[in-house]
Amino acid sequence: MRILLLFCLVFASSFQYVPVNPCRLILEEMIVGIQNMNTYEFKVESKELVDGEYLRSVAEVKAQNVPFRIYMKIVTEEKGPEILYDEGKRDGDVLITPNGFPYFNLKLNPDGWIMRKDRHHNIKTAGFHYVAGMMEWSQRTAGKNYDRYFKYLGDTVYNGQDCHVLMIDVFDFRFVDYTVQKGERIDRIAERMFLNDYMIVDKNPDVDDFEDVREGQVIKLPSAYGRKIVMFIHKQQLIPYYQEIHDEKGVYESYSYEYIRKDAELTELDFSPDNPEYGF
Repeated sequence: MRILLLFCLVFASSFQYVPVNPCRLILEEMIVGIQNMNTYEFKVESKELVDGEYLRSVAEVKAQNVPFRIYMKIVTEEKGPEILYDEGKRDGDVLITPNGFPYFNLKLNPDGWIMRKDRHHNIKTAGFHYVAGMMEWSQRTAGKNYDRYFKYLGDTVYNGQDCHVLMIDVFDFRFVDYTVQKGERIDRIAERMFLNDYMIVDKNPDVDDFEDVREGQVIKLPSAYGRKIVMFIHKQQLIPYYQEIHDEKGVYESYSYEYIRKDAELTELDFSPDNPEYGF
């Protein structure tokens, strides 16, 4: 009897409760929710560090994930530009009406430096699906350091919305050497590793744009998307209403959402330059 009791105590002790990091549960729900979300509208204020200064922009956006298409109107100024991208149309180009000089519509390559020079992100990654993919990648690659990286900081009310506060603290963030392979360009390398392509150009003085690399060249890559990421995630919608990304020096970019409307009732006209409410 004594031996049986001892065995039961040892057996029970081997199954002690280990609390699950709440970040894992929240992010997994967020990822699934975003992956199942096809249409949405939002208004976002972005602040991005460019040449030592923060560039501020406010945009109203309509988006559909499959097929991917997006309409964006810059409302920082009274008559800002409008941008339309529809996957598979216009030879893959973005249609832009400046609503000012040069007073005619432009078609630009979304991957080109003209389109990206003062913008941290490609319009093809606008919205939330890229964020979901990046969080999925970050969790998968965190390994044994998950609980040291991912921290739940409680909750807050942001823009009138009840939100969870999460922080990804990459304490061992650093820049590492990478040898460019044949045919590679910066944005493709970043896409494969879920890194910030603009940051890579920014941190390599000898690189002027995404194509300014050659086979065998050694460049510096960040070891993660950012040194630190802070997210306010809506408790019901499970969508980030605020994202703040740091590099090794401080805040590198931030995105604040005034509203997000999931499953918006969007039609073909919402993604057409013939929409009478648009300026194309």
